[in-house]
Amino acid sequence: MGVDKLEVEGKALTIIKKSRSIAIDKSEISAYIRDIHHNQRGFQSIHFKHVQRSANIIAHKLASESLRRNEEIYLEVLVPEYAWESLGSGHQRERLPE
Repeated sequence: MGVDKLEVEGKALTIIKKSRSIAIDKSEISAYIRDIHHNQRGFQSIHFKHVQRSANIIAHKLASESLRRNEEIYLEVLVPEYAWESLGSGHQRERLPE
């Protein structure tokens, strides 16, 4: 059982716009955009969404902490506890269905 629908959030508006576009990219990041377009074929649907930096706090924490711990993290269901702890109270967590 694989993932067939994907939502990608990012703070780099240029990359989000280029990822949504069907035009051939000729910029310095064209190889990355080509890879994104090529990999889209593996999904039934994919949605690219721009988010403000403030909405990206958990992603930043995960990247920083995984580098510090020298480990790779693959998020499929839940966010590790240390990422939630860094946010403090007031943030709603996604829970596994019981």
